[in-house]
Amino acid sequence: MKSKSLVILLTLISLLPTASISQAARVIDGTLGTWIAQQASPRLSEILTQHPRFQGERIRIMATEDGHPVPIRDQLTDQIREQLIDDLLSIADVQIVSDDANRCKPIRVDTILGIEVQEHKSREHRISLAMVDIEEGIWLNGTNVFWHGRLTDDQRRAFNTRLAKRPSTNLFNTSQIAEIAQALHSQMQCNNRIATPIFFEPAVDDPGRKVLRKLIEKISNQALTTLDKEAAVSIIRLEHTPREFSLGLTRRDLPAAVHRVAAVSLIATPAMKGYTSGASHKVAPSLLSDIQLDERLSRGSVCDVRKDNCADISFEFYQSAYPVIFYTANGQVAPLSCEAPIRQKAGRLHYGLNVPDGNSPTRPSVGFYALAFSDKSDAKAVHQAILEMAPKCGGRQQGNENWAASLQGLMSGQNSRFQWRAIHLTRDHSHINQL
Repeated sequence: MKSKSLVILLTLISLLPTASISQAARVIDGTLGTWIAQQASPRLSEILTQHPRFQGERIRIMATEDGHPVPIRDQLTDQIREQLIDDLLSIADVQIVSDDANRCKPIRVDTILGIEVQEHKSREHRISLAMVDIEEGIWLNGTNVFWHGRLTDDQRRAFNTRLAKRPSTNLFNTSQIAEIAQALHSQMQCNNRIATPIFFEPAVDDPGRKVLRKLIEKISNQALTTLDKEAAVSIIRLEHTPREFSLGLTRRDLPAAVHRVAAVSLIATPAMKGYTSGASHKVAPSLLSDIQLDERLSRGSVCDVRKDNCADISFEFYQSAYPVIFYTANGQVAPLSCEAPIRQKAGRLHYGLNVPDGNSPTRPSVGFYALAFSDKSDAKAVHQAILEMAPKCGGRQQGNENWAASLQGLMSGQNSRFQWRAIHLTRDHSHINQL
């Protein structure tokens, strides 16, 4: 009985369809696309997952000529590469290594999946896919699959179209804010001089502020940054010139030394001359703008113009959110209000901030912090933590490092989207300066 059941089971298994790839929304269509989906990708998947030589092996997909890896030179080969990556990652547990100029150390691979496209006969082409041992430069036996036939008109044009040289991932147009921030972030991760927590100096121009905002968004949820400059181990300043963005590092234990820890080059094009702001900036997923030190104006000024210890500051909510706003002075934390945060509509807020005389022109007299949360409960939790450290709201005063560490630890555990901005000011007699 058991034997009969086993036979039935094996028969049913044999009738099951073999692994194949959906034809929907594929890079390669036509008979070539069908071959890749139904034969090539399932076969390569089987080789990579079952052959002892390739189990756990990292591979890279490249073009080949006579078994030797070469740069991909035409659009068709590049499309085949994209299709194979999509297929193999969807049906097999494989490790495909991509080229990344911003990677700290190149990932070594001993094996590649080679793609070779050749004209075979009149209006026909032959495509070979096989695993190649890089060191020996040979196609590995039993790993090759072939196709020959007619390409579609689009595929022939793609084969005869030279692939545009991929721009260096370290060369950008100034409008590529997200890409610049990502490149700087990748380089920061590779630098062992940077110790946490990190404080970022405010940028001095609009493009710099946009890049810095994106950069901080990438790391602010990882408990690597601090809201307070005095609590930082590493201080990073973004420099912007017409030719590059760069990051300079100063360490608390080595204050005299400035180390260049990241840089990206800029393409000099006419598009660099202007930057969009205002409404176009509001479309971005940001919640909060940078905090600005406004010029003292007799009209519209929050501060009494007769007082020289007051600074007009402003910032904008790009969309409705729950604000938590506080300031620090002399190691003390004080919220603007002891009341629980309520939802703030999109719009600009103006405040007058008292700036006491500083003890040093290089150290802030006061710090002003604005946090925006998408979730009310997260905003209340952070606000409550600030109240507990604020004597004016019945809390206990804490040391400089204690409040920063406590708050940073709390914010790193938030699940909702939040952003924070800070400004640090100092006053020397009647002059108020931003640090």
